[in-house]
Amino acid sequence: MLTPGRGTRGQAALFLAALMTIAAVPAGAGLLGIAGNNVLYDVNETNGATSNPRTVGTKIDMIAYSPSGTLYGVSHGFPTDSPPAGQLFTISVATGTPTLVATMDTFVITEGDIAFDPTSGILYACDGAGQLFTINTTTGAGTVIGTVPGNVDLSAMTFDAAGNLYMVESFGQSLLKVNKANAAIIATLPMGNVEQQVGGLAFVPANGTLFYSGGIPSKFYSVNTTTGTATLVGPMPPTDGIWGLTLIPDPTPTHETTWGRLKTLYR
Repeated sequence: MLTPGRGTRGQAALFLAALMTIAAVPAGAGLLGIAGNNVLYDVNETNGATSNPRTVGTKIDMIAYSPSGTLYGVSHGFPTDSPPAGQLFTISVATGTPTLVATMDTFVITEGDIAFDPTSGILYACDGAGQLFTINTTTGAGTVIGTVPGNVDLSAMTFDAAGNLYMVESFGQSLLKVNKANAAIIATLPMGNVEQQVGGLAFVPANGTLFYSGGIPSKFYSVNTTTGTATLVGPMPPTDGIWGLTLIPDPTPTHETTWGRLKTLYR
């Protein structure tokens, strides 16, 4: 409670203004993960702990947050599957509720991932066997770019803030830097003995950290993008594994803003 005294009116005005800005902050700002059982989680980047489960369903196990502020999901498989797959959705961050956007014509069949290029706003997808393509977020139409060469098992993909494309190749336990224009491999970096099978990959631009979730159940790693070395952060509890990671950026990370000051006081 505010007590009478010098500056009370100014403090009260600041507090009320800060409260008014809270509604503008996106729910779930931070890392999100999608599990193999199609449940969305908040992910703690300090220890890999997952919380706030909300069921998405409809076979969605790939997620990506767009630069315009929408969470998208893609379901593995084909429209002829039962239940249907090969579909593009938007997802409510707060509740996990999916809304069908379109049935796709190019598909992620095994593992793979989706990610937005922050420099262009284009949604990319990769299939585990190597095909790289873009997805039109209005129609669901796919445009094939090329095939990542070699005997690959691509389980995770993301872009950094500059638009550089990274993937995890599970067979070789490698971090790949990939040319987004033609799917050629620019660099192959050894990650060390990381968990394989399914996985997710996401950058946190605020501190430049690349995070990787891998395995069933998953383990959570930070990854050095210069050497490829992965450092274990901690276990990730969902038994179905985290199949995809994405980041919802905090739009007000500095203390200079009203919301930033409020977070500093009350977090």
